[in-house]
Amino acid sequence: MSLFELVRLAIHNLLRMRARVVMTAMGVVIGTAAVVILMSLGEGLQRESLRGIEQMGSLTELQVFPNFAPPGGAAPAGQPAPARRAVLTENVLAEFRKLEGVFGVVPQLRLEGGNMEMRVNRLISGGANMIGMPADQIDKLGYAVATGTLRLSPGTMVIGWRVGEQFFDPVNPPRYDPNRPFVPPRHELYGKTMSLILNKQAEDGKPVERVVRMRVVAVLKEAGNERDSTIYVPQNDLIDINQWFGGRRPNFTRDGYPQVIVRAATVRDAERLITLIKERGFQIFSPLEFIKQIQQTFAVIQAVLGGIGAIALIVAAFGIANTMIMAIYERTREIGLMKAVGASDRDVLLVFLIEAATIGLLGGIFGVLFGWLAGEAVSSILSGVLAQGTPPGGAPPDVVIMPGWLPPFAIAFATLIGLLSGLYPAVRATRLDPIVALRQQ
Repeated sequence: MSLFELVRLAIHNLLRMRARVVMTAMGVVIGTAAVVILMSLGEGLQRESLRGIEQMGSLTELQVFPNFAPPGGAAPAGQPAPARRAVLTENVLAEFRKLEGVFGVVPQLRLEGGNMEMRVNRLISGGANMIGMPADQIDKLGYAVATGTLRLSPGTMVIGWRVGEQFFDPVNPPRYDPNRPFVPPRHELYGKTMSLILNKQAEDGKPVERVVRMRVVAVLKEAGNERDSTIYVPQNDLIDINQWFGGRRPNFTRDGYPQVIVRAATVRDAERLITLIKERGFQIFSPLEFIKQIQQTFAVIQAVLGGIGAIALIVAAFGIANTMIMAIYERTREIGLMKAVGASDRDVLLVFLIEAATIGLLGGIFGVLFGWLAGEAVSSILSGVLAQGTPPGGAPPDVVIMPGWLPPFAIAFATLIGLLSGLYPAVRATRLDPIVALRQQ
């Protein structure tokens, strides 16, 4: 018999016992839908977690810190040996710049101690995160600019997108409405001169004030992380401010920098540079490391969730096998007649396998459809609940996402389950003696 005739015969047999086929396929539908829903939930949770990590910073940006562990020395029992001392001196920075895949190496300083207030005309702010860096290297960070030019010079500053929201007019402060989420007014600071009011106590206990004026030459585009609330100033200007507060000037040749940003050319370069820099004894913070941990964790979670759904499919497999065995008893004379008129054991085997695989295929298709509809409903409910904690203007999280590979995988897996379930009944049908089968009433 030709394959077309075998398929036609199998479909004819399925239509004859359609009520039983529908009941059997429902088990496959439920199992496939469970696989689709659970794995889509795992995918959605993973993407939301990764989106939150990616907002921590660029994936090509590595924050490198010194390691001040004392050289040598024995470690306490049961603890690893102490790491060697690693300081971010100018020589080390020069070595970093020679590494393949490095786009830029920018040392960073932070405001140390003291009390600072910022003023722009009548607007005041209690202070902000201030970072100093070499004036000619800020472009190596690759930050996108909303207004102005990414270039520093003495007496200038580059500010993050939300720095303007930290200022307010003390004469006409913003009003709070308890019935609405508070959205701070954003003041345009580009091109304006900002006065930094520095305060400290002198040795005799009397307060001392100093005013430093700097012009805003650029406003960065919104990044969704700490950068939005940061002020960037030339390194020498911040050294001067820190020296006024602390009374000493740092020696970077001897003591090194407290932090260095290493900007990689690509994400692949960043992965390689993390390993190279760690081998030199330095500490690194990078969103890439968190992403790898998240991916490994969710790979296990998705395997568990997919396994739970697969159990339902395996249970459905017993239903398919039972249906096909019942079909053998009901069609014993028919099988004997097929063999009597020339059908081979292979033909009988293929008919039963096609019937079982078709049940799995239909169950898989409708299971994917039902799983998608159920996933959309679950996503709408969860997104509505989680949207209550979303900042104004932000998109609500989508916690159920069906990846493109999942529908064909689920359908193919359900079909395979059906095929394997029908293997034993099919082999059993081929072993029927045609003479005995024809005598069956």
